[in-house]
Amino acid sequence: MMSVSRSRRTQLLEALILLGLLGGALRTIPVLDRVLLLLLAPARAALDLASPGALSSATGTDQKALRSQERQWSLSLADRMRRAAQPQDCNLPPGVRAVEAEVLSRPNGRPDELQVLLTDPKGLKRGSAVVVGDVFLGSLTRIPSAQAVGRAAHLGEVRLLTGRMERVSGKARSEGSARLVVGGIQPSSIGDGWYLDVHNPQDETRTRGLVLLDDSDPLLAVANGWRLGRVALEPDPVRGGQRVAGLTPLVDHEAGIGRVLVLSHSTEPALERNAPAPGEWSLVRRGMCMTEGARAGFPLLVGSLGGLRAGSAVADGVRLVGRVVRAAPLSGMVRRLRDPGCAVNVLAWVPDAPEEVPFVVGRIVSEGVSPDGLLEFSWSAERPFPGTESKPVQLWTLGGEAGVPGGLLLGTTLLPVGAGPHTLVISTPGGEQVPRHLSVFVNWGTNE
Repeated sequence: MMSVSRSRRTQLLEALILLGLLGGALRTIPVLDRVLLLLLAPARAALDLASPGALSSATGTDQKALRSQERQWSLSLADRMRRAAQPQDCNLPPGVRAVEAEVLSRPNGRPDELQVLLTDPKGLKRGSAVVVGDVFLGSLTRIPSAQAVGRAAHLGEVRLLTGRMERVSGKARSEGSARLVVGGIQPSSIGDGWYLDVHNPQDETRTRGLVLLDDSDPLLAVANGWRLGRVALEPDPVRGGQRVAGLTPLVDHEAGIGRVLVLSHSTEPALERNAPAPGEWSLVRRGMCMTEGARAGFPLLVGSLGGLRAGSAVADGVRLVGRVVRAAPLSGMVRRLRDPGCAVNVLAWVPDAPEEVPFVVGRIVSEGVSPDGLLEFSWSAERPFPGTESKPVQLWTLGGEAGVPGGLLLGTTLLPVGAGPHTLVISTPGGEQVPRHLSVFVNWGTNE
């Protein structure tokens, strides 16, 4: 009699949880749903711990070896991206140092600004030049307070050259060195793309090819010679012939910046000051995997009281599983990669060619699962893959988006060439199975 009673109670608990979660788990919910998540969190935890296989996490020798290799790939990729952020063809002038900074997010969703974590903020000034590789990006607009401690003592903000009011001086590298002013963006009249806006070109007939920074501001002049973009020509409807429409950007400003350098005048070298990590990983347990039509997700047995926030990455080792879409005080809900609409910034890399510079793919958006059980993602390919033929690659997350660090593996795909849009078919290393024990990226917010 007692066992029957317990069974009925368990069934009732499960029914209550499913009603509370499935009714709104995979779509936007009202405040009442948050209350349900809070009230049902203890019951869901007990049910999850009592479920069959809840404590089973054994893996075979081959699986352990593969996961160890994936961790090494992730570390190698991080090192490669750090080196890619350094100047390749440009040289630092004497008395100028480069301070590394990891991009955390777009503060308050502002597309033309970056929040960064500076490794060594000492001596930096507002207005300092910010670059990545050989490309000029913008200027440092916020520096840490001298009284700040911990993470706040390393936080800065960058305004990109795409900002509406931004202006810098440049010159064409072509013969004659025609000068011009660059800043803001300008939509293309012959497509859906956009250019860095060009103002008052000195001589449009000589403004061709690459345009380099050539500014008189002392804080920006340390980056003179860094690239701004490549001249884009369009038909001139008034005078005929070709006109300068703008500069084609050399980086993906929207979804392709994960690490930058701040250049500043200093006789002291930049120091590694063990800046606080951009976030931390917390081991958690998941609840039951659920589907609702094409939607796919599951609850987590941790919430905002444990550092969880909407947007947080959820991973199995270094494999990206999905992202948190909602965080109640004691629980959260995860949108899996297979859930249509799940989006992430990625780059393509081939671990067998570690010296090859990873290709920044940019933002891809899940379209769901193919009939073969593979993930399908749409890719606009505003910056097409420059190869001559499709190439098998691994896709990894690119840092710079709030809640998602770089170096998480999505899977393998055949990267197509040419202008998009394209559909990327991704084979994931973990398949459909989601383990009970996962890691979630927490405490990545900017507040102490």
